[in-house]
Amino acid sequence: MKVLLLVVGLMVLCGSSATSQTMSLAVLENGEYTRSFDVVSGEAFTVVTLLDTDGHEASAAEWVQTELLLTSPGVFRLGGSVNSCPTCLVIDFPPVNGEWVVPFGACIPSTEQLVLIQLPYLDVGGYIADDLVLTIRGLQPGDSQPSSFGGSPGFFDCANIGIPASMAGGDAWETGSGVVVPSGALVLNPTPPLVVGAEGQPMSYLKARYR
Repeated sequence: MKVLLLVVGLMVLCGSSATSQTMSLAVLENGEYTRSFDVVSGEAFTVVTLLDTDGHEASAAEWVQTELLLTSPGVFRLGGSVNSCPTCLVIDFPPVNGEWVVPFGACIPSTEQLVLIQLPYLDVGGYIADDLVLTIRGLQPGDSQPSSFGGSPGFFDCANIGIPASMAGGDAWETGSGVVVPSGALVLNPTPPLVVGAEGQPMSYLKARYR
C-alpha cells in the first residue's frame, strides 16, 4: 500500500551548491547539519533527509532510508515533520519500513537543496550500536511498491518528469573500526578516528569539519 504524504510546502535551503541530483542524511545539531553524530542516551536528536535538485523544480520525491525503529528496537521516534512545515497535512508516516513516497502540495521553484523530512528520535537505553550507518536507496523488488526510477531514489519535476537521484554529499569515510560510511550517508556513534575516502588520510575527530 502506498504511503502518501500530502505536503503543503517545503523548506528551501539557500546557498548550497550541487553538481547532480542527490539525496543525503544528516543530524540537525544546533542549527547545522552533521553526518557523524554521537547519540546521548536520553537526549532527542533529529535525522534530516535532504534533496539536492541541481536547480530543477520539484513536485514529488521517492526513496527508502534506514529506519532506526528497525535497526535499533527500543528507540522511540517522536513524531516527525515533513519539510519543517507545521501546517503540512500528514496522512501517514511509514511505521517502520522507511519507504517514502512524498507528493508535494505545490510545484517547488528551481532550487538546489530541499529538506524533505525531519524525524526526531530518542534512545533511552543505549540501543543504537556503534558505527551504525544510515543510508538512502531506491525502492527494490520485495518492497511494498515498485520503483518509479528503476531502483534509484528520485524526484519528479513540475512537468511530472522523473529525475533519478543518488545518495551523495560530502566525503566518504571509514571509522576507526573499519566501517565504511559512503558519501551522503549518516553514521551514528562512530568509532574515532574517521578517515577520509580512498586516500586514507586521517583527520581530527571534530564534527564541525564534517558539516
